[in-house]
Amino acid sequence: MAARNTASRARKTKVEVQEEFEKIRERAEQEKTELNPKIEEMARQRENEVKEALKDVTTETIALNISSLGVEISKTLS
Repeated sequence: MAARNTASRARKTKVEVQEEFEKIRERAEQEKTELNPKIEEMARQRENEVKEALKDVTTETIALNISSLGVEISKTLS
C-alpha cells in the first residue's frame, strides 16, 4: 500500500476567506473604474472615425458599386 501524504494546508476560516474575497473584489472594481475613462475615450474616437469614414456613403453609391461589380464579374466569366 502506498503511504498517504498527510501534509495538510493551513485551513482558513470562512470569515478569512470572505475577507480575502472582498479585498479581491474591491481591487478589481477599482481597476475597472480606473480603466473606464480610457476605454470610453477610445470608443468615442473610434465612433468619430467611423462616422467620418461613412459620411459620404449613401445607398445610391452602394447600389452603383454592386452593379459595377456585377458587370466586372460578367466580363471575367465570359
